[in-house]
Amino acid sequence: MCNQELDEQLGGIYSKLEIYAIRFCLILQIIRWACGESGLDFIDETSVRGAIELIAYFRKTAQRVQEIIHESYSLEGMPTDNIKLYKALPDDFETAEGIEVASIFGMSPDSFKRFLKDNKEKLFENYKHGKYRKIISL
Repeated sequence: MCNQELDEQLGGIYSKLEIYAIRFCLILQIIRWACGESGLDFIDETSVRGAIELIAYFRKTAQRVQEIIHESYSLEGMPTDNIKLYKALPDDFETAEGIEVASIFGMSPDSFKRFLKDNKEKLFENYKHGKYRKIISL
C-alpha cells in the first residue's frame, strides 16, 4: 500500500478522534464529578487536558497499527546481518542483552545502540529506560 493510501486512512482516523475528543471531555468531566472533584456546569481545563492526552495516545497507537497492517516498514530492505540479528533478539530485552546477541554477529556495542536508535518505533518499542520490545514478530 502506498503512502498516500496510508495517509488517507490515518486522516479518517484522525477526524474521528477529533469527534472523540469532545466525548472524552464529557466523560472525564462526569467521572470527575462522580468522584467529587468538579461540577457539571462546564467542562474544565483538567478534563480537556485529560482528553488531549487520550487522543494523543490513540493517535500514536492508530499510526503504529496502520504501519504494521500495511507493512510500511518491514525487514525486507535491511541488510541480511541486521535481519539475522533482529530474529536472534528476544521479544523483550535490555540493552546489555542485545549487545551480547549483537556481539555474536560481530556488531560492536556502539553499532548496536545505533541500530536500536535508527529503528526505534519502527522495529523496537523503548517501553522503559534500557528496555526494548520487538514490534514486528517473526
